[in-house]
Amino acid sequence: RRAGDVLIPEGRNYSMGACPLSPRARLAAAAVLASALAAIALSPAAAHAVHPTAEVAIAPGASIPGCEERGRCLSPANTSIAAGGEVTWANGDDAAHYMAGGSHLGGPSGEFESGPIGPGGTFTHEFAEAGAYPYYCAMHPWIEGMVDAGPAGSGPAGDPHPPRLAATLELEFGSEGRGPGDPEFGRPVGVAFGPNGTIVVADGVSGSGSGSSGPRVRTFLADGSPALSFGAMGIGDGEFLLPTGVAADPASGRIAVSDVAAGRVQVFGAGGALELAIGSPLEGDRPVGGPAGVALDPASGRIAVADDENNAVHVLHSDGTPALRIVPQAADFYGPAGVAFDPASGRIAVADKHGGRVLVYGADGSHNMTLEADGGRAGAWRPEGVAFDSATGRIAVADALNARVTVHGPDGRLEAEIGSPGDGAGQLDWPEGVAFDPASGRMAVADTGNRRVQVFGPDGGLELAFGAGLEGSLKRPFGVALDPASGRIVVADTWNHRVQVFGPGGEPEYMLGSYGGAPGELDGPRGVALDPASGRIAVADTGNHRVQVFRAGGGGAAPALVIGDGEEGGGEKEFRWPAGVALDPASGRIAVADTWNHRVQVFGPGGAFKFAFGSEGGGRGELSSPLGVAFDPATGRIIVADTGNDRVQVFGPGGMPVSVLGAGPGGALDRPYGVAFDSATGRIAVSEGGGSRVAVLGPDGSPEFGFGPHGGSGGVFWQPGGVAFDSASGRAAVADPYGNRVLVFAMPGARG
Repeated sequence: RRAGDVLIPEGRNYSMGACPLSPRARLAAAAVLASALAAIALSPAAAHAVHPTAEVAIAPGASIPGCEERGRCLSPANTSIAAGGEVTWANGDDAAHYMAGGSHLGGPSGEFESGPIGPGGTFTHEFAEAGAYPYYCAMHPWIEGMVDAGPAGSGPAGDPHPPRLAATLELEFGSEGRGPGDPEFGRPVGVAFGPNGTIVVADGVSGSGSGSSGPRVRTFLADGSPALSFGAMGIGDGEFLLPTGVAADPASGRIAVSDVAAGRVQVFGAGGALELAIGSPLEGDRPVGGPAGVALDPASGRIAVADDENNAVHVLHSDGTPALRIVPQAADFYGPAGVAFDPASGRIAVADKHGGRVLVYGADGSHNMTLEADGGRAGAWRPEGVAFDSATGRIAVADALNARVTVHGPDGRLEAEIGSPGDGAGQLDWPEGVAFDPASGRMAVADTGNRRVQVFGPDGGLELAFGAGLEGSLKRPFGVALDPASGRIVVADTWNHRVQVFGPGGEPEYMLGSYGGAPGELDGPRGVALDPASGRIAVADTGNHRVQVFRAGGGGAAPALVIGDGEEGGGEKEFRWPAGVALDPASGRIAVADTWNHRVQVFGPGGAFKFAFGSEGGGRGELSSPLGVAFDPATGRIIVADTGNDRVQVFGPGGMPVSVLGAGPGGALDRPYGVAFDSATGRIAVSEGGGSRVAVLGPDGSPEFGFGPHGGSGGVFWQPGGVAFDSASGRAAVADPYGNRVLVFAMPGARG
């Protein structure tokens, strides 16, 4: 399994294919991706515009787990069309894929199944009716997305689904952060230092999140505060398709950006104004081939370009005219990714990502030396970025495969390693860029997989980090709970493998957990619950097949209680991918939606097993992959989101079935994910993954109203996760995993 973000039900299989691409396959895959990105770029509002047809590119390497962490599986993952329109999936990967409607957690919806799509193949499906259609890859379960089909005839100028809000949006917080002033990134792929320690970042296409604004260049002051942002998705001047590298002149402030999909390098002034374009997206106008990396020589003004398409390095004068072309023998390198100038000597270093080494050339293009990892283990490296320290002559290499930066002396010998795999402070995930500040000796790293930039001092100590994964940012939050006493909001920050606690206004207060399987660590937690009396927080630690209960205020890393041994099982106190959890404030009992055991388990306050109810099926009292659970504290009843059966069931305090909600035509539910009970009014809120709304049922189970259908901004959302009530204030919180945020609404008849 892929830790944290995949739920693979028993009896279902998937396969993985991951092998090095041949030159021809690599170029074909790049063409598919570039074509799809170019099509997306033609729309000024591509992220959420509505089109009669749309294309989704399955990216090269999507069959390898981890592409979802870097936003590189699908481009775009979420797309919009008009009802009656078509979506085509184009496979640019070297492995087959199998796209199907539904989700990994809830299973197939039956809307469509592609069958195997081979490399270079396509699959097209017509979405005849308006609605939100989640989909996933049945062969590679980390790949998922959403198609939003608006009413027939709708277009980019109008909202395809005007919100029918019976509830008022009060608060929105979280997000991966793609706004102009937000210091977070979609996919930081390159980093450079400009004048006065300014940090320049090439932010690649994200393809997810409600605020996704496409590729751009960001600049930050030396302390990490945002300074400048320019660029957008497109093929016009100053726009990008797939930026892969960035360079800056620390004296003049000029910024060069390599765009491998557009086949060009653009050079901007210090203020972001375009000064020079080398190449264009037009066929036949690619003098630098597939530019994967770029460097600027502050001494001469020359520009070096790593040409991944032709396995060459182009050295250009400052006006873009050719000066030198380095075309080494095939044995020298294959797939140059990064390139750097040594301002003192004019030497050029090239990161050979497929050859697993760095080659250094003289100013005249003659081979100078070769750097290999750890005493010559060629291929053990994946050098994506390279940088010279002009003061010392040292060479830093961003080794993506091993999640580190290696630092070499002027003679090429390995001197130090910085970073280790992970998302903690100083840890790295698939770093693709590295740069030295010639004035201070600081080193900046594009920590691509963690969607952030980290800056290290000359001694290798971490000085600064900014971007995603930091406190307050969310990544696929699937669970939420409200504290009626303090107004705090507890969020299962699923893909960041942690729980975050926010104040009533959405301000971050503290975090629980980090990725792992030890007590206190989490693996893709999907559900949270809070006991307002004690302040305890219960967490459905989904990927670790257990439940953990933490003390109020965090209480350190150690949990107060752990239920389950971390291994899959079907016995008492054993779980298979538990996705929901509830705390009964009256009795202290803990109920767990044991999703792939198709049951609910109930425990005492100290974790002692009490009973279990449910078995797989569609009859009364039977369950199918239940995702959510809630208590009615007044009666002890247990309310269950019976997801696979498109209904909610209510059980007595001992687990006997009482009633079924949402099964009839008038109150039909579509893939209910979360449930919440409002003890003040007796209402039940149900978040519907298939319907992309929250349905509110009265005490008798009859539908009262719904809110939030279809969308990615304001009071609407794509496919909601958990839902929670604050019975004291009348507020309801909704986890919006595909918007990477939480929304808080004031409900009708609010009590303050």
